[in-house]
Amino acid sequence: MRILIVHNAYRQPGGEDVVAATEAALLESRGHDVHRLLAHNDEIRGFWGEVRTALRCGYSRPARRLLARRIRDFRPDVVHVHNFFPLLSPSLYDACRDAAVPVVQTLHNYRITCPGGFLLRDGKTCEQCVTGSAYGAVRHGCYRGSRLGTLAVAHMVETHRRRGTWRNRVDRFIALTHFAKAKFVQAGVPAPSIVVKPNCLPAPPSSAAVPARNDPPRALLVGRLSPEKGVEVVSNAWKRLSLPLRIAGSGPMEDFLRRRPHPHITLLGHLSRDDVMATVRDSDFLILPSTWVEGLPLVLLEAFSLARPVVASRIGVLAELVDDGRTGLLFEPGDPADLARKVTWMADHPEASREMGRRAREEFLQKYTVDIGYRRLVRIYRDVIGQR
Repeated sequence: MRILIVHNAYRQPGGEDVVAATEAALLESRGHDVHRLLAHNDEIRGFWGEVRTALRCGYSRPARRLLARRIRDFRPDVVHVHNFFPLLSPSLYDACRDAAVPVVQTLHNYRITCPGGFLLRDGKTCEQCVTGSAYGAVRHGCYRGSRLGTLAVAHMVETHRRRGTWRNRVDRFIALTHFAKAKFVQAGVPAPSIVVKPNCLPAPPSSAAVPARNDPPRALLVGRLSPEKGVEVVSNAWKRLSLPLRIAGSGPMEDFLRRRPHPHITLLGHLSRDDVMATVRDSDFLILPSTWVEGLPLVLLEAFSLARPVVASRIGVLAELVDDGRTGLLFEPGDPADLARKVTWMADHPEASREMGRRAREEFLQKYTVDIGYRRLVRIYRDVIGQR
């Protein structure tokens, strides 16, 4: 099978970039002919570069022509778009339609209905744009705190709603969870066009279980250090705790944490994926304190693969992915006191915590391995090719 992977990468690498690269490499390892069309936000330079990008994020004719050339030269059986924003735009779908090539789009975030992409405003879940006009986000500057930037993205969302792009130009959407699929259906995307396929990871060896030990259990937080990730919630929770906590990542709230040092909190900075896995392995449980609904955090799958339970916010997909009392514990989002109670429980019940970790690994092996992910992905490709 000939597969053209299309992706717009971010300046700061994130989960979407990892998934796009991982799936492309997985397909190549199984004998498929894979070609990549990549754009990178480092290409946006200076004020006029930002203006040009804003004007084209709703529809970029240069990106459409570029993809048309790649399709003509490579002749793919299917085009798989991971991220089109902001440099490539939904114009990609028209290039695929012109060439009669089926197109699959992974929905890593909520950008096609929410200008901010996170269903989040002022640190709280916001779904006004799911069923209402995306232009309502302009007043709040939901895209990077900029009203002008938000206007450009809201125009993209509303233009393609009116054109029926999400209904008529994409053969299959991939949602990462059932929660996400329900939100996109609520936003007007036809349910039959959406399939649920979680991200996948290689399975580490079974020896990854947490060993019994006498020293205090170690907690870990991994991710972008930004408000929607619950960084302040964790900082306030640890005022009540004396357990070791390591925080891996960088972002706008890194200075906030450095200005509020805690004797039991260690900041590790940005880590490579290999170093993240090593740090997860050296921890007893993971904390996911997000105040937004998330997509499907890769670090959660990494923790499950290594038999580490997760203490997560009872919000959105996290409440779907973490089985409370079985593969981890859930706490009320934004509530540092409740987070502290759940962390204390994990520390006071080490055997129960290890049992949760074992069940988390079973969950991983049943749902999230690369073999399972590969079979699901190829089935999606064959379905859309067969329909065409």
